[in-house]
Amino acid sequence: MKSQNFLVCIIAAVVAVPFAVMANSRPVPKFGYCPSNPSWNAAVCLFDKHAPQCKDDSSCPGVQKCCATQSCYARCEDPTCAPAPTVKPGKCRKPTGAGICWEGCRGDDSCPGAQKCCSNGCGHTCQVPDTSVVHPGFCPNIKPNTLGVCSIACASDADCNGNYKCCSTACGGRTCLPGVVDQIPG
Repeated sequence: MKSQNFLVCIIAAVVAVPFAVMANSRPVPKFGYCPSNPSWNAAVCLFDKHAPQCKDDSSCPGVQKCCATQSCYARCEDPTCAPAPTVKPGKCRKPTGAGICWEGCRGDDSCPGAQKCCSNGCGHTCQVPDTSVVHPGFCPNIKPNTLGVCSIACASDADCNGNYKCCSTACGGRTCLPGVVDQIPG
């Protein structure tokens, strides 16, 4: 079914584009949507050595569209028939265990109000996101020449139980640690 929908989308794009170009001499956006619209990422941008592939849809071959990427530059990509999903503000809380294996949502835009589509440990359900949980204290200073847990066990304080804080480790991971109140944050 997906391939049939994609084929219909491509056929509509091939038929619609020549008429749009004849009707107007300035660049006309091509039919369809970019497959993703990620936010700009400065870390990726600094290391990206590629030149831009396009400046608008007219500089892309065939039905391809000029789409934003995480790097500094746009590139030509095959279009989709649906817009990129909406990502609502806030973070999903880390599941506390195995949840019900049921897909209650497909993305944030399928959830009411400010709720986000989050993992429940097995499936996905609409949940109230973490928007501002900050536990008291500071993360302990990382001592030089020490080993640490390299996995990422949390994304924010909201993922940690009690008053534990989500802290960086010596090798770049993140883990929940008790907050420290008697030291200068480092």
